[in-house]
Amino acid sequence: MGPANPKGDILASPGSFVVLPDTEVDTTAVHKAFADGPTTVLKHPSGRPWIVGNLIPDQLRASDEGHLKWALIGDAGSAPRPTRYFGCTDVMSETLEIPGSFHAIATQHGEVAARGTIAGIRSLFWAELDGTPLISDRADLLAEITNAPLDDTALALRLIEFLPASLQRVPPWSGVRAVPGGRYARIDGTSMSLPEWWRHPRGRQSLTDGSAAFRDALRDAVAARCDKHAVLSADLSGGMDSTPLCLMASEQADRLITYTSVGIDAADDDQRYVREAGELMSGRPVRSLTQNSGDLPILFEGVTNAPVPFDEPTISLLSQPRQRAYFPELLREGSRLHLTGLGGDHVLWGLPQLHHSLVTRRPFTALRAMRGYAILRRWSPGESARALTDRRTYRRWMQDTSRDLGRAAPLRATPEFGWSVSPKWPTWATQRALELVREAFEAASTYEALSDTRSEHFELQAIMHGGQVVRAFEHAGRAAGLPCASPYLDDRVINAALSVAPEDRATPFEFKPLIKAALGDLLPSGLRERRTKADGGQISHRGRQQHWSTIERLWNDSALAHRNLIDPETLSAADFNDPRLRKSGAEPINATVVTEIWTRHQQGNPL
Repeated sequence: MGPANPKGDILASPGSFVVLPDTEVDTTAVHKAFADGPTTVLKHPSGRPWIVGNLIPDQLRASDEGHLKWALIGDAGSAPRPTRYFGCTDVMSETLEIPGSFHAIATQHGEVAARGTIAGIRSLFWAELDGTPLISDRADLLAEITNAPLDDTALALRLIEFLPASLQRVPPWSGVRAVPGGRYARIDGTSMSLPEWWRHPRGRQSLTDGSAAFRDALRDAVAARCDKHAVLSADLSGGMDSTPLCLMASEQADRLITYTSVGIDAADDDQRYVREAGELMSGRPVRSLTQNSGDLPILFEGVTNAPVPFDEPTISLLSQPRQRAYFPELLREGSRLHLTGLGGDHVLWGLPQLHHSLVTRRPFTALRAMRGYAILRRWSPGESARALTDRRTYRRWMQDTSRDLGRAAPLRATPEFGWSVSPKWPTWATQRALELVREAFEAASTYEALSDTRSEHFELQAIMHGGQVVRAFEHAGRAAGLPCASPYLDDRVINAALSVAPEDRATPFEFKPLIKAALGDLLPSGLRERRTKADGGQISHRGRQQHWSTIERLWNDSALAHRNLIDPETLSAADFNDPRLRKSGAEPINATVVTEIWTRHQQGNPL
């Protein structure tokens, strides 16, 4: 198969860039990747090209401190105090103090350093062009420059919706590699390395002390956007994530437009909390827009002919037509940036897995919490005990998981306290796909975990998985003309949240205790007591039922079948009401659909 040619979608999503080393590089292929040529070229102190791209002026902050040049690309707020950076490493680590979400890039004495964000909303990738390493914020841009072909192993991995951390960000092109969250790309001459710039802070702060720092970080994150944009819009679902953002933005923005989609689920009680939030914002420069969810495209509707502005298969492709349906109204109202509460669950919803490591340090606290989780989730005492006492290394767990791939999932939910969620392997994947994925798991078993403890690794992996999905959502927003921002996944916000002791963040006896402790005086009284969360599962199930006939057309002349990765006949015969295919909400069909649509698009063969 030949290389992809994603140029049109790259240009549909402004802000892309390539970072070059401070050596003699033929930039012809780099310039050609931008159809009309790059709009921005920043130079090394030597005068050679450093950053080449289509950057948005208000998304770029650059500084020249003699032999050190640095740039922040994205939503960067004001530094809390004047700072002078003395080297590339300083720019990588000390910019953590700056609120917002941005790439940090530096060059000095022939050394180049670049980092994205912890969660990966601002991602980085690298590849070699004639032996010279290049860095970019988009994998497809590097694939275009280096003429890289699609990689079957990467596509087979994407048939799994939730992958272990070491495989989560494998780009779908041969020779293109991701820079892991918490690490930065360092080029010295033509040598590439990936040092750490951040580690899990191993929270030991009390809820009282840590919640104050978290509140400040979140408020600064919202301010970083309000300072740049006079008019913003924001989702207001009535949930514990979007509501605080709206309340903060209504205090800081010149004008705020809140958007609420009224759910179709009779058990959805979000509207009560939307009304309470609206009362608190009364008298502020806020306009409220409400739309019935039933008037929007349902999940799976229109996905086969929607634009694909993504550089990887992503579940966000399924919601893109829905996203594009309500953005025009926000644009007409004057919004220039849309705030979302996405990522709030990943940062605030303390995971039971945190007690796996806590049991060795505070056994009474961990065991008490585990009893609560077991009651809520109907785990047996034996299952809970086995989960807590499983002490396999990362390598051993990956090897065991590789061996178990393809086995039927259990019918009932059991504790998932491994180094990742157990992969749900689709029954319609071919033997070749299974062998490719098993080889990838075996190879990845030698990689380092994200942290020394399983609990911290699992937590970071969940945050990075959320960042991967939200990154695609933001790419879709930018392509539709309305950039998005998700402050919960900003570096400072994540760092502040993870600095709080895990036993105070993860408990079966309280819903999102950190946000309640941090913003209790700001939240509506009813929301402070809320213990429920609306579930969008009905939308997914109903959308698949209504549009399955269209989805089935994908398997005629399937791109994945041509690569011998799926068996269309087995897929068409699958019973999607089987609870094993819907366990824990991880539906393998969703991952297969988006990977098929994305691959067709890359090959120039959309449905």
